[in-house]
Amino acid sequence: QVSDAMLTSANWNDQASGFVRYLIQLENFSPDLFENMTLALYNGDVQMIEKIMESTNTELPYTTADYMAIVNLVDKVYNETVSLGTEMGKIDNYYPRSVKDVNGLWDMLGVEEKTEFQRALNKKEKELGRQLTKEERAGFMDSFLRGYIPRGEGKPGHTKGRNINLVTRDMLPYYEKPYDAMLDYIEMFAKSNSISRAFGKGNPNESIGAWVDEQLVRGNIKPGQVDEVKELITQHYAPSKGLGNFGVNLKNSTYI
Repeated sequence: QVSDAMLTSANWNDQASGFVRYLIQLENFSPDLFENMTLALYNGDVQMIEKIMESTNTELPYTTADYMAIVNLVDKVYNETVSLGTEMGKIDNYYPRSVKDVNGLWDMLGVEEKTEFQRALNKKEKELGRQLTKEERAGFMDSFLRGYIPRGEGKPGHTKGRNINLVTRDMLPYYEKPYDAMLDYIEMFAKSNSISRAFGKGNPNESIGAWVDEQLVRGNIKPGQVDEVKELITQHYAPSKGLGNFGVNLKNSTYI
């Protein structure tokens, strides 16, 4: 059965596909330009993004319109996610950037930075009275590294420690490639937003849990079925179901 998350993911992937294809082809065409593009995307340098695209428009058949499709998609995902109750900070010229080697990055930044993050995370979860979801934690970590999360004695992030307002070249090995980061971003929010639409605003896991608990009270399910029902619901709303090879197929189809 096709789920809401699958349809949402397919739609968003379609909107992103032009620019994702461009990034994959750019990496093969010129690794140096691809690295510069990655830095420009992760640092929100729109002028550099457009400059690189214009410099390759003869060899690679893509335009800045493909990039603008990404800008519009990210805005759409942000507005929808916030409306469904997930806390997210608004970042200008945002492009998803995902840390693939968290420990390696923390080692590079130092123990003090890791300690500050854990302190900020503990404070946030205490305020909410719950643990952050995977989506919220990823967003929280990114905001912390960008310097948007208060550190120490309530001071703004940029006033203490080394925030990563700018990703530097030596940090790139710790981050996912930008095409992978975009596809992961789409899958993650397609799933969580779909669950929120079906079961209520806020933490998707808590929304599912509340609904299952209600069915238990009504006698629609038995106590021994609670975990099974939760798992079935989560699997049903996973966008990777039937679409898991989208990223792989897209990459294979665009190699030059």
